[in-house]
Amino acid sequence: MQGRWRWWLVRSLFVAVLGAGVLAALAGCRYYPAYRSALSARENLQEAQALLRDRRLDASADDLAVVEARLDEAEEDFRTARGAFGDPLLQAGQRLPLAGATLRATVDLTEIGLEGTGIGRDAVAMARAYQRLRDEREGTLPERVREIFTEMEPSMTGTKERLERIREERDRLAGAALPPPFADAVRDLDDDLLELDELVRTYDGVSVLLPDFLGFNGPRTYLLLAQNNAELLPTGGLISVYGIITVRDGRIQEKFFEDAVAFGARWLESNPAYVEPPPPLKRYLLRDYSWNLAVSNWSPHFPTAAQDAERLFRLAGGRPVDGVIAINVRTIEELLRVTGPIAMASYGVTVSAENALDVIEEHTRTALEPEDDRKAFVGTLADELLSRLMHASPEQWTPLIDALDLLRQQRQILLFFHDPVLQTLGYQLGLAGALEAPHGDYFMLVDASVNSTKLNIALDQRIDLTIGLDEQGNAEHEATVTYRNDLPAWALGRDPQLVSRLMLGGLYGGYVRVLAPAGSRHDAVLLDGREVGPDELGIEQGKTVFGRFFSLASGQQARLAFTYATPGIVPLEGGRAEYRLYLQKQSGTGPIPLRLRLILPENAQLQSAELDGKPVTSLTGIETDLREDRELMVRYTVDR
Repeated sequence: MQGRWRWWLVRSLFVAVLGAGVLAALAGCRYYPAYRSALSARENLQEAQALLRDRRLDASADDLAVVEARLDEAEEDFRTARGAFGDPLLQAGQRLPLAGATLRATVDLTEIGLEGTGIGRDAVAMARAYQRLRDEREGTLPERVREIFTEMEPSMTGTKERLERIREERDRLAGAALPPPFADAVRDLDDDLLELDELVRTYDGVSVLLPDFLGFNGPRTYLLLAQNNAELLPTGGLISVYGIITVRDGRIQEKFFEDAVAFGARWLESNPAYVEPPPPLKRYLLRDYSWNLAVSNWSPHFPTAAQDAERLFRLAGGRPVDGVIAINVRTIEELLRVTGPIAMASYGVTVSAENALDVIEEHTRTALEPEDDRKAFVGTLADELLSRLMHASPEQWTPLIDALDLLRQQRQILLFFHDPVLQTLGYQLGLAGALEAPHGDYFMLVDASVNSTKLNIALDQRIDLTIGLDEQGNAEHEATVTYRNDLPAWALGRDPQLVSRLMLGGLYGGYVRVLAPAGSRHDAVLLDGREVGPDELGIEQGKTVFGRFFSLASGQQARLAFTYATPGIVPLEGGRAEYRLYLQKQSGTGPIPLRLRLILPENAQLQSAELDGKPVTSLTGIETDLREDRELMVRYTVDR
């Protein structure tokens, strides 16, 4: 009896396994055509996506027709695949222990693909709405901002709803075994979701902030700070010119520009009031002179600097404003690429993106006439540039939008609002110029020229940052900044008198600050290998600050090194560790080269490393630059 029972059990198991195998084989035969349809659909969807990403809002009618054709083909293939997956045999196959997970995941991907074609159609609809309004030529871009967002809103709402459904489908794919092409599709999907989430957040923020900023909810008055990054200060440069601008319904109602240095000087001449400057600014630049509007931007945290500027502006007789805007010469250069060169007939020059810095310096050191305001040139240029931007031709709309987005990413345009809702949106959009507060490690270099020269034009820099981690999650940092005063090369072919007026002998005086996470401990500050110690150990917006002054003669090079320790910067959980480093750039600076070296604990095994979301193969010499903020993410395990 026992032997018969054993034989029956073996036979039953054999039949069950055989039946499952036959069912899997049959399911596989029917699965293959559906699989091929889904792959074809994915290829068409990728082509449509690539074309939309490349052409964006300026896609031609032919481009949009091609996109729609690819979306139609993708949708048809996805529907074919979905219909095949409704086959009873394939549905039964989804209950199999191994193949079933793959089948179910493929069905989910098919549904995601269908939602993706819908997002593509939403994008086409938004492009067409934008182009229709642009081509009507019944108003300027600022005047039609609210109308553009209103026309785009239904399509954007549809995109948000589709994204929500895609996330639900994506969650069901976690841990599923997929064929290689579909596994690649899931990785692409995750990247696309991050990009789309960022686009939606940006759209939501801009669609609220921009109409209010342009005065559609009532007139708005701003204090404009035009900073000269040839004489670098923490938020972009010396404030050489200030302006007052009032806008309403996308139109400028009032604009006025004046020399910020002369403005402060008149106040000090007529008013004995004295405002104590921050200690380093007093020690190395102002000395017994009052803090004033031109150098009000000592804090690298723009919300603080903007309020300091406004306070000093009001003390000197300035009027109340709704917010503060900061730009610099790099801002002007990028916007001139949109407007094209501007002829300044009364000065006999034409200003372009390529020569803006040189021309501005040449015409602000000496006034056109002896009694003229020596910064009148910048005011005149700003007035004309602003007028051209507010009345940009339809062909310039998209380049202008792109330029403003680039300036936002590179921190070359900063905004502060008294309205807390708008200020919060400014933070979220990266327009507030705030010191970031990320989880994990943090590094920011802040340079300031405190010798009243324009030598930042001729100064070359490089940052070498080495970080060593230990088993307890502590970090040792060595940040070395190499400066070269390349004035001799810059001066070649230039008017010697102009060089002399700008550079005052060529001696650079720089005050350097390194900002690190709270609780970081100073070890040493070395100048060309010699211990010199810090001038400043402080706190700024929860960051630890190490500051040091140095001077650098024409043609010379200097290496300034800060070493410091940050405890407990890496969270450790069961031998797994995740190190994050946020590198924040200073407004007004260009793409400073940066070499990063990360040393893991001796008993650590690297699992993955990414810089700005892209894989890093080695941690011993990561080469990048600070044209914009960067973020390093490293995952590793530690043997206990």
